[in-house]
Amino acid sequence: MNTHSEFMAPAKTFLRPVLFRFSKLYPFTLFGTVLFAAGIVLLVLSFYSLNPAGFIFSIAAIVMMAVMGITGKIAAAYHNKKIYEWDSKTPMIARVWNIPQFIYSHDFHTIPFFRLSFMLTGRGIVGRKSVFLVREEQVLEFDSSGKAVFTVYMPLAGMMNVNGIYSVRDIFGLTNNVFGKLENRIIPVLPAGAATKELRDIITSQGYEDSVKRRSQDLERYFMREYIPGDRMRDINWQASQRLQKLITKISPVTQEQAKSLVIFFRNIKDHPEESLESVVHLDRIKSNLVTFLRLTKEAYPEYVFHVYTAMDKFILEGDDDIERFSRDVSSMWFVNSHDQSFFNPNIGDFFVFTTYFDTQLDYFLSIFPKSKKTIIQTWKAAPGTVNPAKFTLFTPFRASLIPGGFVFRKEPGMRPRMIQPSEDIDVQREYLDIRLS
Repeated sequence: MNTHSEFMAPAKTFLRPVLFRFSKLYPFTLFGTVLFAAGIVLLVLSFYSLNPAGFIFSIAAIVMMAVMGITGKIAAAYHNKKIYEWDSKTPMIARVWNIPQFIYSHDFHTIPFFRLSFMLTGRGIVGRKSVFLVREEQVLEFDSSGKAVFTVYMPLAGMMNVNGIYSVRDIFGLTNNVFGKLENRIIPVLPAGAATKELRDIITSQGYEDSVKRRSQDLERYFMREYIPGDRMRDINWQASQRLQKLITKISPVTQEQAKSLVIFFRNIKDHPEESLESVVHLDRIKSNLVTFLRLTKEAYPEYVFHVYTAMDKFILEGDDDIERFSRDVSSMWFVNSHDQSFFNPNIGDFFVFTTYFDTQLDYFLSIFPKSKKTIIQTWKAAPGTVNPAKFTLFTPFRASLIPGGFVFRKEPGMRPRMIQPSEDIDVQREYLDIRLS
């Protein structure tokens, strides 16, 4: 799996534990800190100006903040002895609003005017060096069974490397008292579902199923041997057996499973390693198309086995569980600048290619397989005037808890990849993307 170890490793920097320990000691929020500091300043000014009203107001503010801080500390110490469980097993899916995480506790009650909250802080990783800063905090509302829902959102597939922090907050937003341990999780964000209209009938419309069957039948004509006990009765060639006066079994160099396999190339190829919002969205979209295609095809043809070649690895997907595991793996596959040449077999047969506008090596890749029927599913940059392009808007819906990195402002260098044209042995399904910030 092609991931970046710097982003995938749990957050164990020196600064984060120090900040966490400080947050457990310091009771005030930013607003509370400003109010407490204003009370002290007012107290000093009132003392020197002999202003009794200012003196009373400043003392009241300082006392109120001290009481709120001490009360919050007592509540946090109480909850620190309780057990809270963060369930992050629900798969996150890109562009799906309010994917739930669950918090469980058997004793979640707290004192009046205070609430329990949970915060995720860390990074949402959507490329090799493309990240979002994540800081999502929500008040926990527990039901009678002791379960609270915490919702999160990511606009693109990838990984979330985040820490979970529990705290007690007052309803006025003045104090925040952290308790418990710092919990680190790496949560995969699966590709969103793609439009199914163009993908659903792609096999039958290209005659791929028939070509697989014909290829299997042609091969079986030339490989036969004498029957051995244990061979399947349906494999007996009755015409040859009658002619030779002994049982002859058809043997194919392509097994039944291989005869019903689909070969797929996922080309996460890009010449330049620099990433931009445009390139990240194109890669995200082709991941969505690939995973949706696998699921739809498996639903229509349960007997198929998928042989998926990525830029760096090969996956054999037999069942639904394999497809779900692969969807997690492909979430964190970023662009690379070349393909592992050891995967190339000119006699591999018919196949599908999932690729992007940035794959300038596609023309050469297709030339390696002159006898194969090739179906290309490709994203492409929408030009002005493109009819009904697929639209992607980063800040719709807006989520203040996500702060994108500098990759969203980076521009791709000028490039003009050759547009592959359909031919007798090449079919092209091209999706045009219109990408905007808002």
